[in-house]
Amino acid sequence: MKQSRPWQRRRERHKEENNKNHPQTIYKYQKRKYQKKKAEHQTRTANLSTMAASPKNNTKKQKARPQRSPFASLSLPFTIGIAIAAFLLFAQATSAVVIGVNTGTLTYTNVLRGGYAEAEAVISTDSPTPVPIVLEPYGDIKDWIRYEIDEEPTTSSNKPLKVRIIVEPPLDTPNGEYTGNVRILTGELFTVTNRQGTMGSQVKAALSIRIKVTVTGTQITACQAAGFKILTAEEDSPLNILFQITNKGNVRIQPKLSITALDQFREKTLGTYTLNTPEELLPTTTRRFQETIPHSLPPGQYWAEIDVPLCGDSGIVTFDVVERGGVADQGVLERIDAQSWANTGDIIPITAVFRNVGERVVTAKFKGAILNEDGDIVKVIDTDLYSVPPGQVATIETFFNPQVGGQYIVRGHVLYNNKLSYEREFILNVNGAPLAT
Repeated sequence: MKQSRPWQRRRERHKEENNKNHPQTIYKYQKRKYQKKKAEHQTRTANLSTMAASPKNNTKKQKARPQRSPFASLSLPFTIGIAIAAFLLFAQATSAVVIGVNTGTLTYTNVLRGGYAEAEAVISTDSPTPVPIVLEPYGDIKDWIRYEIDEEPTTSSNKPLKVRIIVEPPLDTPNGEYTGNVRILTGELFTVTNRQGTMGSQVKAALSIRIKVTVTGTQITACQAAGFKILTAEEDSPLNILFQITNKGNVRIQPKLSITALDQFREKTLGTYTLNTPEELLPTTTRRFQETIPHSLPPGQYWAEIDVPLCGDSGIVTFDVVERGGVADQGVLERIDAQSWANTGDIIPITAVFRNVGERVVTAKFKGAILNEDGDIVKVIDTDLYSVPPGQVATIETFFNPQVGGQYIVRGHVLYNNKLSYEREFILNVNGAPLAT
């Protein structure tokens, strides 16, 4: 085989060095590198074998290895999986309880300096188990704000929590508008722990109510009286009267009630009574009272006209006085039904819907009148008697045949077991020319 000349070998070697990206050149370099590392490894292995066989090295104290974490032997994907699972568990626990409130803003208008105002917020949750609730006022007027809860401060899915949020501006507060906030917090919902103790912080749900207050120096007296009712009383026992007062002003009030007792047909005055509310009402508050008044009325049905002059409200109620151990019949004329529009000559059915809410059967009939636009009676209503069992509804029917067009008022009550129901009325419109008689 013909050998190459030295200068040819040098040229090829030079060309090889300048062309390092050539596949053959890369292969040669990698092969040399591998052979070099292999030789170094063999030398290092031989040295270690010699040291292990030496008695001097057997007595040498070995260096203590550092303690490894129990997670060090886990693979990276497995470790990431554990972290994701822990995060999902944490997220699920923190989102398991949701709380809400019925309003995002509470507005207090015309609050007197040094005065008082309250409003109610209802806090709810989807949790079937009780969730503890804490309120924290914050903002510029946090010192004005406090709250009251009449029950245990917890809420659940079947028991919302009612909270009265109260605002009391100081006496030296300038007139104007002010804002603050009340933060609603739950108790601890979730805590992440490990074998050594607690990791992280307690998890709580929170939301906020905005408070808007308008402060004034002008005193306002206003109230509303409603819910009048007198309970059935036994002979020689006091009458129990129920009523509700709402203070709509910004000063304390203590209204008086004037009560006038009337006979069954409201034709004769039997007595007049004056009743004071037992306590002052703070501004924006509503209170329901039950007070007693003495009387000397014999058994029977009576009516009472109740007037509250300070509020400008009044009402009329019926009540019974019964013998000791007696039972009072109770019935309600719910409404009067008829067609709203008709023509002259039509036969119009008129129905009184009566409900027996007492404890025994009653006999009832519809009594009243139909009046024209001038207030003249054009027909007297007095139906047959109907027997109505307890808890049942009776439709007591009569008829009207108008001869003249115009607007009519159907007005009446139900007489049952010698008692009268509250009076009702209905407006009836009739078209057409007058009919010849």
